[in-house]
Amino acid sequence: MPVFKCVAKRDRFIIICVGDVLIVNVYLPCVSILSDYEESLSCIMSDICNVIQGFGYSSVNNIIIGGELNFECTDNNFGYRTFRNNFRHLNLSPCDNLIDGSGSDNRLPATYYQLGSGHQSFIGHFWSSVSLQSCLTKSYIVDSGLNLSDHLPLSLDIA
Repeated sequence: MPVFKCVAKRDRFIIICVGDVLIVNVYLPCVSILSDYEESLSCIMSDICNVIQGFGYSSVNNIIIGGELNFECTDNNFGYRTFRNNFRHLNLSPCDNLIDGSGSDNRLPATYYQLGSGHQSFIGHFWSSVSLQSCLTKSYIVDSGLNLSDHLPLSLDIA
């Protein structure tokens, strides 16, 4: 049975260790005033990096970061660029290609959908260490009537 340990818990993230895998669940802020967003994002990501380094990254090479990142993964997106730059040293790869599209009508996946306006975006993501890529089987969006939020949870299956 794998050992489970809560490594850190903050307002915007929680980091747990399950066996030899470090899992970071994060809820990043939305863009409002750009300067506030930049500062907030930098502080949160710096804090996550400090916790990972303090935990001893050299002994934990298996990392998954996921959750409501509140940005689309495009080069013109400040949140995406900041995330990529802050975590480059962890050698993470996006897991968006694992999204199970069965049953979809060829639309882009959406982890945010506002019924009233029809606005949707893909702002929930998982990133994992390259060493874990072969263990990840699929990712899927949980669209359940039990969820009353306009944010749809994203799940990741690990073999």
